[in-house]
Amino acid sequence: MKYAFYLLAPMAATLSSLASAEPLSFEQAKSRADNIEASMSANEAERLVKAQGKLASSAFPHCLRQTSSIPIKFTVVVQIDASGQVINSWHQGSSKFSECFADVMASSLSYTPDSQPFYTSFEFKNVN
Repeated sequence: MKYAFYLLAPMAATLSSLASAEPLSFEQAKSRADNIEASMSANEAERLVKAQGKLASSAFPHCLRQTSSIPIKFTVVVQIDASGQVINSWHQGSSKFSECFADVMASSLSYTPDSQPFYTSFEFKNVN
């Protein structure tokens, strides 16, 4: 039992610190995405842009139909795990369209990152 205590004590401290960790704010997640995207190789960045382009080509028409609203300005940030699943998402912009796009990005982005942790963002601004 003596050994079990010594093994469990550090484990309990680690679990306690994880449980008390504050969730990231939109700004913190966006900053992480910007830093990660800036450090990507050209090939990795191209793969990400293609995945985001594929997502956008289906999400924009879907969200236009769903919300009957025109997108103005929004940013969506997602955290993707090593298997390519979105495990967290944040968005800035409170329109029905931006909420729809955030939902579609969280459920449909198809990208498996080369490194962890991985954050990426999609920014849209209507220039009309």
